[in-house]
Amino acid sequence: MFNRDDFMPYVGSASDSSYATGLKAIEGVYDIDIDAEYVGDKCHKILQKLEQDKRSSELNKTELKRRSDMTSHLKKYIEYRENATSMEQRKLFVSWMKDQPRRDDLSKKYSIETINGAADKLQSGLKKLSISKYAEINCFVIIDSEYFAELHKACYTKAEESDKKQGYRDFRNGLDFYMQFLNEQNNTNIAPVSPIKERIKFAIEAYKADFERVNQEEHHKWEAVSCYKRNWNIEADNFAEMYAAAFKESANLLAANMYFPYKMVITFAEKEPDKVKGLFKMLYDESIPLAQRYVDFRAAFDEFYKSQGLNHYQDLHAVSVYLSFKYPEKYYIYKYKVFKGFSDNIGYVIDRAKFQSEVYKLEAYFEMCDLVLDEVKKDVSLQETSSARLDDNCYTDDGFHLLTHDVVYLGSQVSAVDGVSASNWWPSLEEYDPNLSKEDWKKYILEVEMPGHPSPMQMLKAMMELGGEASCKRLAQLYGGTASAYVGCSVNLGKRVKKYFNLPFCMDEEQERFFIFPFLGKNITEDGVKTYCYKIRPELHEALQEIDLSHISAKYEEDEGVSEEIQKTDVSKNTILYGPPSTGKTYNTVVYAVAVIENKLLQDVKNESYSDVLDRYNRYRAEGLVDFTTFHQSYGYEEFIEGIEPVMDNSDDDRTDIQYSIEDGLFKAFCNKASMPVIKKANLDLGLNKAPTIWKVSLWSTGDNPTRIECLDNGHIRIGWDDYGPDITDDTDFSKNGGKSILNSFIYKMKVEDIVFSCYSNTTIDAIGVITSDYEWCGNQFEDGLNRMRKVNWVVKGIREDIVEINGGSTMATHTMVC
Repeated sequence: MFNRDDFMPYVGSASDSSYATGLKAIEGVYDIDIDAEYVGDKCHKILQKLEQDKRSSELNKTELKRRSDMTSHLKKYIEYRENATSMEQRKLFVSWMKDQPRRDDLSKKYSIETINGAADKLQSGLKKLSISKYAEINCFVIIDSEYFAELHKACYTKAEESDKKQGYRDFRNGLDFYMQFLNEQNNTNIAPVSPIKERIKFAIEAYKADFERVNQEEHHKWEAVSCYKRNWNIEADNFAEMYAAAFKESANLLAANMYFPYKMVITFAEKEPDKVKGLFKMLYDESIPLAQRYVDFRAAFDEFYKSQGLNHYQDLHAVSVYLSFKYPEKYYIYKYKVFKGFSDNIGYVIDRAKFQSEVYKLEAYFEMCDLVLDEVKKDVSLQETSSARLDDNCYTDDGFHLLTHDVVYLGSQVSAVDGVSASNWWPSLEEYDPNLSKEDWKKYILEVEMPGHPSPMQMLKAMMELGGEASCKRLAQLYGGTASAYVGCSVNLGKRVKKYFNLPFCMDEEQERFFIFPFLGKNITEDGVKTYCYKIRPELHEALQEIDLSHISAKYEEDEGVSEEIQKTDVSKNTILYGPPSTGKTYNTVVYAVAVIENKLLQDVKNESYSDVLDRYNRYRAEGLVDFTTFHQSYGYEEFIEGIEPVMDNSDDDRTDIQYSIEDGLFKAFCNKASMPVIKKANLDLGLNKAPTIWKVSLWSTGDNPTRIECLDNGHIRIGWDDYGPDITDDTDFSKNGGKSILNSFIYKMKVEDIVFSCYSNTTIDAIGVITSDYEWCGNQFEDGLNRMRKVNWVVKGIREDIVEINGGSTMATHTMVC
C-alpha cells in the first residue's frame, strides 16, 4: 500500500483525500500494490491498462468516468514518486554545496541564493538550452556520474552562453558542482536515467504488444523495397517504364489520399526521360549535400509543371522514400505527422541551431530515428520477431531501418503513458494558441452556445461526464446520435468560436481546421479500431466546471434543421442473398429493401402482408430509393465498373469531332447513388433542377481579389473574351485568343438551377450558389474585361471548405469556368 501520509501533502489539501481514495480504489479493482508496481516498471502496465479501460465499450458511463479519474490519480502518484526521489537528491546536493569553497575566493562559501540558483538550473533549466537529447531532463534524477559527464559535455557551451547573457554563473556552477558531487557520492553502480530512452523503450514495448495488427497493415513496406531492388536500373532504355515497375508496390507511400508523386514522376519521365534520369542520378549522389540535392530536384519539377499549374508532390516525404529505398541502411521514410507525433511523445526537440539547412526537418528526423535504432539494436526479441515475418518477397532489413520506422510510426499514434507530460494532442500551444481565458469561454458559452445551440452543449456535457475527452464513436455509443453528428457539432462549434473571437486560421497542412478552437485531438485505438479522440481545452474545461449544466441532458437530441436518422434496422449494409434458382432470393429482396428504407427490424417487415410490402417496394423503386437489376455473364469491366465511351461533339465547328469521356458502369453508378447520405432536412427550396450539374468557377483567380468580392456582393459570375463580341457562333475564330470550350460551356451548357462552386484555391471553395439566369452580355459595364454574366443566388458565402469532401453526389462538369 502506498504511503498515504506523504502523498497527501504533495497533492495539496484541495484534492488530497480524493486522490488518495482513488489510488486505493485502483489497488482494489486491479488487485495490485501500487508501490510494488512503481518499483517494478514505474506503473507502466497498470497505467496502460487504465488507458485502455477508460475507452472500453464493456463499461457503463459511471465506470468509464471512474477509470478516467483513476488515470489522473495514478499519473499524479507517478509524478509524486519521481519528484520525491529527485527532491531528496536535491536536498543532499544543496547540503553538500553549502560546504564547498567558492572558486573565486577559497576562504568563502556560496550563499544559499547562489546554491538554489544552481539547483534550479539543474532541476528545470536544461530545456532553455534547446538541446533535444536533454531538454526534458531533471538532473536530480541522475545519479550516475558517467552519464552525467556526457550531459555536462553536451550542455556546457550553451550553459556558458546563457550565463554570460544573464550575468552570472548559475548554469556552470550547477553542472560543475553536481559533477563533483556525483563523483564523491560514487553512485556509479546505478544505471543512468534518460527520459527519452525510457519513452522509446515504452514505444518498442507497445509495438511488440500490437505487432500482429501493425504487421498486417505495414508489411507492404518490406515488399516495396524488395520490389525496388529487383527492378531499379537507372540506365534502362525506358526510364519511365522502369521507374513505374520499381515503385509499383509503393502505392501507400507515393500514391494515396490526393498525393501523387509517383504519377508526376512518370509523366515527366515520359516527356523528358534523360532529364529525369539525370535528376535521380543527382539525388542518389552522396557526395552532394542532401539539402542541395533536394533543392535542385524540386526545382527541376517546378520548372516542368509550373506552366501547367500542377502540383508535382516531390516533397520531403517523397524524397525520403526514394532515398530510403536506394540506401535503406542509411535513411528512414519521413512523414511530418509521424515525426511530430513521435517526437512529442518521447520529448525530442529539434535543435534549430544544429539543423539550419533546407532539409532541417529530415536531418532532425533522422537523428531522432537513430536514437530509436540504438534501442532496437539492443532488443534481440524484437529483431527476431521482425525477421520471422519476412519471406522471399521482402527486403531483409539487416540494418533494421524499416523496423525502426515501423516503431516510430506506431509510436506516433500511441500516447506516452510514463507519467510525463509528453502528449501528442494536436495542436500544441507552439503550433496554435487561441489565447482564450476561462472568463472568455464562460462569456461565450452563456451568450452564444447555451441560448441557441443545444446539440454542442449536450456534447460538451457528455464529454465532461467522461472526464473531458472522448471519441465521437464513443459518444454515439453511450449517449445516442451518430459519430458524424458529433463531428458536425465540433466543427460548427469551432466555426462559431472563430467568428465570435475573430481568431486567426489554423491550417493542418493545406486544410483549415475548426474543431481545434474548443478541442484538442489525436489518433487513438479504441476497441481495436483506429479513431480520433477529442479533448476539451483546459480553459474551456475550467469554464464548464463553473457553469451550471444541470438542466442540460447529455443524451443527444437533434437540432432543428438537419439531422441524421439513427439506424434501427438490423439489416447490414452489405447483405448477400444466395442459393440455387427459384429459392426465394428475389422474393426476399423486396422484404430486405423495405426494412432498410423504412429503418425497421427485418422480422417486423416479414410479419406484414407481403402484398402490402411489395406495393411499398414498387413505390420506392419509382421514387428512385431502390434499384434492381439482373447481372449478365457478358458484362465486362466497362459495363460493370467504368469505361471510355465516344461522344459526338459538333457544337463548335462545321466538322464533327469524336471525343471520349469516362462513364460510370452499372455497378459503380449504383454504388455512387447508394453512398449519398440519407438525411432529414427542414423545408428549404434552393431552386435546383432535378439533376443539377456542379460547375467549378474561379472568380478571376484564386484568393481574394476585386472581381471575387464584386461577384459575391452582387449575385453573379462573370467571364471574359470580350473581343469576340456578344454572340459566339460557328464562325467565331478562336485561333488567336482561345477560350472555345469555356465559352461554349458558359453560354450553352450551363443551365438555370445548376450549382456553382466558387474556388478559393485548388483545394477549397469559399461560396456555393445556384444559377438563376441565362447568359447575359453586359457591354462595357465592367472595366476588368469580364462582361459575360450569369446571375447567381449565393446560398452560402465566406466559407473555406475542402472541395473533395463536398463533391459527393452530383457529377463535376468537364470544364472549369475561369470567371
